[in-house]
Amino acid sequence: MAEKRYEPHEPEEELLGPEELATCVENLQRALRRRRWEVLAQTLVNDPRVNAILDWLVRTGACKDEGEAIVRALETFFVAVAPASEREKVLTASAAKEAQPVPAREGAP
Repeated sequence: MAEKRYEPHEPEEELLGPEELATCVENLQRALRRRRWEVLAQTLVNDPRVNAILDWLVRTGACKDEGEAIVRALETFFVAVAPASEREKVLTASAAKEAQPVPAREGAP
């Protein structure tokens, strides 16, 4: 069976290689995740119960700011529901992702 050869639709441009394509996919996933977080944040801002809880946690000094309160709440819930072996996998994978530098595309600002 003959191998298909794909040509760029613009003759001056080259097709992306596998590494460049993987980087583009990661960047798109990151942008989509950031957008989901923005929508979630807007929902939280509009919830009076969430605002009252966050205000109380900050005002009483339990947390230095709203961000810390949210992170601590997520960590507490995660510890409560995830088995220890699963927590280790998730946290190890997230630490490995943070340690990897994101390569910049040529010509990108």
